[in-house]
Amino acid sequence: MAEPFTRLIPGPWLVVGALAYAALCWYAVVIQGSLLFAVAPLVVVAVAYGLSRRAVPA
Repeated sequence: MAEPFTRLIPGPWLVVGALAYAALCWYAVVIQGSLLFAVAPLVVVAVAYGLSRRAVPA
């Protein structure tokens, strides 16, 4: 049985999201010179994932 997170996000969208995040990291480090733009989305996704796991009973 698939992990619940992978059932919510289809494979192609996961790839698109990974590519968008890679572009954001490149922009943050090379153009802005700051890792804040690269780390902030990870924190937002981690918090949202944690809240969604808590909201749905197993």
